[in-house]
Amino acid sequence: MINMLLKTLKYPTPLSFGKVPDLIREGVRLCGSPVRKIHFLFLLFTLLYIIPSNIFSQQAKFKASFGLSLSQIDNDGMSGYHKNGLTAGLATQFPLKKNMLWSIGLKYVNKGSKKIYGEFGPVGGNGKWEIARLQYIDVPLTFTYVYKDRFHITTGPLAGILTGGNIEFTPFTKTPALDVFKRVEAAWILSASYNFTNNWFVQVSTETSYISITKGDNRPHFQRYFGHMNDNILIELVKVFDSK
Repeated sequence: MINMLLKTLKYPTPLSFGKVPDLIREGVRLCGSPVRKIHFLFLLFTLLYIIPSNIFSQQAKFKASFGLSLSQIDNDGMSGYHKNGLTAGLATQFPLKKNMLWSIGLKYVNKGSKKIYGEFGPVGGNGKWEIARLQYIDVPLTFTYVYKDRFHITTGPLAGILTGGNIEFTPFTKTPALDVFKRVEAAWILSASYNFTNNWFVQVSTETSYISITKGDNRPHFQRYFGHMNDNILIELVKVFDSK
């Protein structure tokens, strides 16, 4: 990983798109190694600055976000966005045309599902899946339409990398999330944001898996009632910074 990044830093010409999947796959591999997780910070730096700055000559802008994540896992017997958590991220943003932008970034998101207090448990009453706490690093590639410099509509695919978490059963037993769910989630995000002052935005997003997140299950979105899918609502404050 270090050697790859050193080569990237020394690149005399723009970095090709062909190098991007290799860097992402390396980051996914490192997420499973607690001893080497610090190396993932190098991947973050690569994705947010080196790759876009080498590929494109336009002026970059940088975005930082922080907020609340409301989530559920479809078809787990506990419907409703009762699992609350945090989200925080960084992204690099580039213009495509006057009212169009594209960006790539990394975002930490708490996902999962939670039983409502006082209920007897999900379907069957067996007490399982009382709460699923899932920790993801999302890698979104998004496109934004700007309306009157105030309203932004954003959409695009993302890869969600499961880095940890657990599923707590009654009575008080835990199963590692990585034993149940896939390491990489395929999802789509749709956001609406409003620029209220000095490049500060309030943003509301909906994010949903389009392939089942359960290991060994590759059901697509239109068969979601037969598989498990992450659904999230993100409410965030976003600050945009000029690169200069």
